[in-house]
Amino acid sequence: MTSSRRSFLTNSAAAAAAVTTVPYFSTSAKAKPQSANDRFKIGCIGTGSMGTGDAHGHANFGDIVAVCDVDFDHMYRAKYDPKIGKGKAEA
Repeated sequence: MTSSRRSFLTNSAAAAAAVTTVPYFSTSAKAKPQSANDRFKIGCIGTGSMGTGDAHGHANFGDIVAVCDVDFDHMYRAKYDPKIGKGKAEA
């Protein structure tokens, strides 16, 4: 049986798609709700432009409970940011 380059690429693409899609569907079943005790508590030190960007990424993994910066304006902005401190974080 001879295989053309086109059929090889088609089969390879189909196999790659199957390998990457199957784990997604097998783990996307309903996960049980996560308890507040299971989430990480995060404190952010340095909430300037890079720190704020990092904090936005870290907020996906836990609750930001404290923010700190030597510049009061940076700290205040992070504390009341709707994704970072939500007005509840200690400053």
